[in-house]
Amino acid sequence: MSTNHFPYKALDEMHAERIGHGYKVVDDPDLYERCRKENIHFEVCPISSVKLGSVSDDLDKHPLHRFIDDEVNFSISTDDPIVLDNNLTSDYEMVMEMGLDKDHVIATIFHAARSCFASPEEKEQILADLVKVYGEKYMKM
Repeated sequence: MSTNHFPYKALDEMHAERIGHGYKVVDDPDLYERCRKENIHFEVCPISSVKLGSVSDDLDKHPLHRFIDDEVNFSISTDDPIVLDNNLTSDYEMVMEMGLDKDHVIATIFHAARSCFASPEEKEQILADLVKVYGEKYMKM
């Protein structure tokens, strides 16, 4: 087991389906593969991850790139907007500066809807509403 046992505990004991931040999973190949296979959702907060030192300030090394390459289930979130003077728009702008295009960003909104804490019926309605706004193609991304 990894020296960082908390993600394992979250998955094994608490049956977590979502992990906030979770950037260090990329350092544990077994854990990373498990999360990928189990479609664990990662809440990625780009601005706070850099400002708080969770990841390198070299944006080319941000784990987000690996999540994209490996088609990991993640969404873009914001964290501590008052403390960090940011909002979701600024986090979206940051990931676009990192190379995500508009389609990737919209796809993460669909990932968030599929992985949110809501009943299956509520998720279905949320996704239907998103399809009305953004189109069907994002259901497959």
